[in-house]
Amino acid sequence: MNLEDALEFANALVFAKSGNHLTDLQQALIEASWSWKRQSYDTIADTYGYAPTYLKHDVGPKLWKLLSEALGERVSKKNFRSAIERRWRTQQETSSSNQQVTREETDGIGLRPRYRNAKPRQDWSEAVDVRFFYGRQSELAQLQQWILTEHCRLVALLGMGGMGKSSLSIKLAQQLQHQFEFVIWRSLRNAPDLSEILTQLLRFLSNQQDIDLPETTDDKISRLLNYLRSHRCLLVLDNMETILQGGAQSNAAGHYQAGYEEYGQLLRRWGESSHQSCL
Repeated sequence: MNLEDALEFANALVFAKSGNHLTDLQQALIEASWSWKRQSYDTIADTYGYAPTYLKHDVGPKLWKLLSEALGERVSKKNFRSAIERRWRTQQETSSSNQQVTREETDGIGLRPRYRNAKPRQDWSEAVDVRFFYGRQSELAQLQQWILTEHCRLVALLGMGGMGKSSLSIKLAQQLQHQFEFVIWRSLRNAPDLSEILTQLLRFLSNQQDIDLPETTDDKISRLLNYLRSHRCLLVLDNMETILQGGAQSNAAGHYQAGYEEYGQLLRRWGESSHQSCL
């Protein structure tokens, strides 16, 4: 378990317990406490520009109390790493397979299982590195609520270019990855044909076994939906504005450039069909 895994795991546990994510300062404190040669509060304060007493008597105690509640055992600056690794191993050992049903929930159409997948299959394609992504906690919390609690099948991130939608979508997918069996990220920056995207998805979901693919886009969508009913998948299509009329400046959501209308068919059928995945 590395530091990045620990931060994501701790963040997920805290969110599940309190409904709030770790703050930037709390994450910084965890980073400084992760090494077996832990930094002192004085060193951490000097690095991040805070008063040592503020970290030692306010931020630190509140963080360890929060993590104690999330982990179900007493956590301190000295034993945080051991505690989080112990909880991580326990979770891995209790997973008898790559996925397990934790509870059944209804989406208004019928019962469907909710999975917590220990080792999701992932294809991040050319997704950018978001290891140093900080902030946007309220947006991430809202998106997680829509996907995990309200079971929205379609979620759109709207906004002007340069607002960080791509990084936000990648960070969200990373935080949710263990809730899905498959995580797939694709960029539409170069406006690929939908049939090409569907072919990639079907081959990935079938572990390259599905080589006799349908010829028509409609039939490919039908086969994709069959996979979505059997497996919990998270698909992120980034830069979708490139196939819309007017691009990123357009207010005409759902109006596609000539030759890309089939993307609308994919979204419509994805949203209307009964399954356990999210786009």
